[in-house]
Amino acid sequence: MRHLAESATIADYEQLIYDIVNDGRSVVYLYVFRGRHYYAVRGFSKENDEWLVIFGQNGIIETAFPPESPDNYLEHRGFVHLARTVEVLGWTKEVNN
Repeated sequence: MRHLAESATIADYEQLIYDIVNDGRSVVYLYVFRGRHYYAVRGFSKENDEWLVIFGQNGIIETAFPPESPDNYLEHRGFVHLARTVEVLGWTKEVNN
């Protein structure tokens, strides 16, 4: 989709996703569609472009891309704000202890 530089590799794409998901300032949203849960992580690349990383309820990445208008994309589809990633990751640590 040409979201990355022409010289970018799949490893670069994976690193971008990893960095966004693991940045405690990124924000997590929930979207329910036909009884299935999807989660979007909204954050910034190192180039300061805003990206969405969307996961299915099974934890598999559905897509990752820089939408033209993240607010419009999330609002139009009915995503619900949950928390920052640092909070969500904290919840998982509490459950595992």
